[in-house]
Parts: sequence; structure tokens; C-alpha cells
Amino acid sequence: MGAICLGRRVLVYAGCAKPVEGVRRGAVHWADAIIAVLCFTIINTHEKAAQEHLAQILRLQMDTLRKQIDAEKKHRADMAILRHDMRHEAGVIAELFRAGKDAQAEAVYAQWQASLARAEPEPISR
Repeated sequence: MGAICLGRRVLVYAGCAKPVEGVRRGAVHWADAIIAVLCFTIINTHEKAAQEHLAQILRLQMDTLRKQIDAEKKHRADMAILRHDMRHEAGVIAELFRAGKDAQAEAVYAQWQASLARAEPEPISR
């Protein structure tokens, strides 16, 4: 005689078919539970990997936006310097004309135009 414990029941058997059915049912229940745990683990792992991938993409996007913002700030600062320089040169030329120094004003203007012609913007590479 033997005994098998399945949950709250204890099956006592002496070579008959009923305990084997109980054992099979118990094994099937255990197999179902193991498959359920495996499915849950696989799904959970996949979701975690997807979240990590999304977080990585968001970090890359944030880094790109920060670089764009820094480039825009630099551009604005450069433009402010250029506007200041242009106003200054125009003011110098205007003062020379007002003072009656037309030849000197024309010379400053010619130098200014030459420096603007030499200052070509850097090509944008893509």
C-alpha cells in the first residue's frame, strides 16, 4: 500500500487505477501552474525590456534636444555680436560723413565691405 498527497487529499492506493488518475491530474495541475509562471515571467521580462528600450530612446531624444538648444543659444549670441558690430560700423561711417570726412568714411566703408565679403558662412554638412 502507498499514499500520495495531492493538496488536501491523501490518496491511499493498492495498485488500483484511481490513484494513477489523481496523480495524473495533480501532475497536469502542476504543469499548468509552471506554464502560467513561465508565461508571466516571459511577458514581464518583455515588458521590462520594452520599457528600458523606450527609456533609452527618450534619453537620446533629450540629449538631441539639449544639443539643439545649446546650438540655438550660441547662434543667438553670435547674432547679437554681429548686430552690435554692424551698428558700430554704421555709426562710425555716419559720424565720418557728418564730420565732413567723406574720403575717410568711404575708405572705412570699403574695408567693411571687404571684410564682409571674406566672411563666408561655414557650409552646413548633413
